[in-house]
This record gives sequence, structure tokens and C-alpha cells, in this order.
Amino acid sequence: MKIGALQAKRLSRGAGGADLRAVGSTQADASEVVSAIQAETLPLDRGFWRTADRLNASAAALDAVWRDALDLQHRIDPIKAREILAMAATARWINASARQRKETRGIQRRVDIPGTDPEQSGSILSGGLTAIWAGSARAKR
Repeated sequence: MKIGALQAKRLSRGAGGADLRAVGSTQADASEVVSAIQAETLPLDRGFWRTADRLNASAAALDAVWRDALDLQHRIDPIKAREILAMAATARWINASARQRKETRGIQRRVDIPGTDPEQSGSILSGGLTAIWAGSARAKR
């Protein structure tokens, strides 16, 4: 993939510590990092039928995957690294938002909290890269 005539002279920089300069080595296995992200998001017992214990375990695993992805970025193609970092960040935001919503609503199915709480009807905002945050949209206003 070519990104302009001067791409070789351009230094890529990422946000929040996600620096995209390729070092030229391919030692890290990108597929392992992607598989680790998918293992915490795709199985129904992780991504749909949720409990506080599973969400907390996934949060710890995804934090470790984030660190692996940051390390990996210096050894693989910068575009592939950006894709993996985006997957890891999104998985962490989803998890943080799910941990914030202590109820069952929409596609959030909390096995340990089956009811709906009218006080939690608003949106949850999440973000951050190194330190993930999530909270009620009402509280952010």
C-alpha cells in the first residue's frame, strides 16, 4: 500500500504512546496478538453472556494484550500495527463500558445482574489508550 510519493521520508507518530515507526524486524507474531484479542471478545461467554468476574478477567487480559501490541508495533508493518492497536483499544473500550453498566440492557446480557435499571438508561462514554476510562454520558456533561 503506497501512501504518497514521500512516504519513505515521512515519520509516523501515534497517539497515546502508539508510535508507528517500523524497525524492520518481523520477530513478533501478529496473529497471536489478534487471536488473544478475539479470545476476549468473540466467545459468547465473554462478549454476550457477561459477569463481573469474566469482565474483570478480560480487562486484565486485554491490558496485557495492549502491552504486547505496543511492543509488536516496532517489528511489523506500520499499517498492520495500527490495525492491531485499534482492535486492542476498541476491545478495551468495550470491556470498560460493559464493566460500567451494571445491568442487562440491549446487547449487554449480565448473567449476574439480569434486571434493567432505569437510572442507567443513558449512554456510556469510553476512551483513553494507556489508561482506559468509561463513565456515564450524563456525568461527562
